[in-house]
Amino acid sequence: MDLKIGIVESAAVLDIELADDVDRAALKAELDAALNGGTGTVWIADKRGTEMGIAASRLAFVQLGNDEESRQIGFGA
Repeated sequence: MDLKIGIVESAAVLDIELADDVDRAALKAELDAALNGGTGTVWIADKRGTEMGIAASRLAFVQLGNDEESRQIGFGA
């Protein structure tokens, strides 16, 4: 599953590939709370286990992509 995060006052977008076992509903709830509350730090671990901390007050947008199985690649897509 892919996660894209926009940062306030920055053109850069964080593109994070999440582990296959990430609970989508729990992640959405945590990000929703961060976007609504704007306090604290959101910690997210990528597929390799690298953790990233993002100040909740700096989140501009969050885009949660599809699971890997739903992607179609190649001429048959």
